[in-house]
Amino acid sequence: MNHVGAPGNPAASTHRDVPCIHTRQPAQSQVIFVWRQAVRGSSTNNTCVVPLGKTWEQRAPLTGQQIVEATQGMAPFDGLTVSIGDSACNADLAFAVPRTTCRARVIPDYIFSAWPSVGIASFDSTARELALLAKRSVPRPVCGWAGTTSTSKARVAAVALMRSNPGVFALHEVKPLKVIDARRRLSLGEQVEQWSCLVDLVGGGYSGRVPLLLHTGRPLLYVERQVRAFYDSGPDAIRPWKHYVPARADLSDLVEKARWILEHREQAQRIAAQGQAHALQHLTRAAAVAAIRARILEVVAQRTPHRREPASRELKTERVANQPYNKAEPCASARTIARRRACFARSRSPGRSV
Repeated sequence: MNHVGAPGNPAASTHRDVPCIHTRQPAQSQVIFVWRQAVRGSSTNNTCVVPLGKTWEQRAPLTGQQIVEATQGMAPFDGLTVSIGDSACNADLAFAVPRTTCRARVIPDYIFSAWPSVGIASFDSTARELALLAKRSVPRPVCGWAGTTSTSKARVAAVALMRSNPGVFALHEVKPLKVIDARRRLSLGEQVEQWSCLVDLVGGGYSGRVPLLLHTGRPLLYVERQVRAFYDSGPDAIRPWKHYVPARADLSDLVEKARWILEHREQAQRIAAQGQAHALQHLTRAAAVAAIRARILEVVAQRTPHRREPASRELKTERVANQPYNKAEPCASARTIARRRACFARSRSPGRSV
């Protein structure tokens, strides 16, 4: 039985009756501590997920659920730190990392389960609903964005630029802390119904909206960020001009790229269809859990010291055979380990020569 603690009991655990006890102090905020332990008197193991320090929204319990599912059947392992903030480097796993060398491995975020603060109870259900809305609706030919500018100065500049081009962009701006008010915000479904192109602007870290926007089948105008998230990392990362239309982080080509989407609808829609197909394969809750499992196994394997296997006789023979011929060496003509040893043995015997 899987068990995830309620707000009063924040530890997530595979077994309800097995205590998750740790000695870590909450020195960091936005971090959860994960380990897997053997269950006394049982052949099964137990995964423990405990928040350290301050967290917000439902990031800790939702991420805990994903990790508990991802680690089913694994052997015990020591504690891993998982950053559930917008970007981090000093953890084993993180939702996003800077676009520089970083020890943290990127994992899918909690939104692949749910995003309660914006009214999304299920990622997969919402993704299907958005795709259906996009097929049924007849949107305005504009690139639209909805959100708050309170999280980023870059958003303030972007919104000002979009306001100055009303025939290209549509805006629905909400005031700080009102984004969770259903009466004031514009849901993703409403955005899909109203706008033919969707814009993702830089915020405080990675974008939680991008996977859902790709599921809509609408062309996505994506402003480049200084961090990498799960969806744009690794071999299955989304690619510019294949899955989305890129815009520079300095916004210098934002208007130009939006005009291109609106003026080249067939090409833009082809990119959108490829983005949607990619999302259906790689950006689902099941794919997210599988990716979390793979990243945890990588970290555990890196911590496990590997035994150095002795070289086989064939390998040793190959190494000798590849050595350059040295006429000054009496046994140089012996091209295998066995023959060379026999040569050395004869050379050391009294009265024998090679």
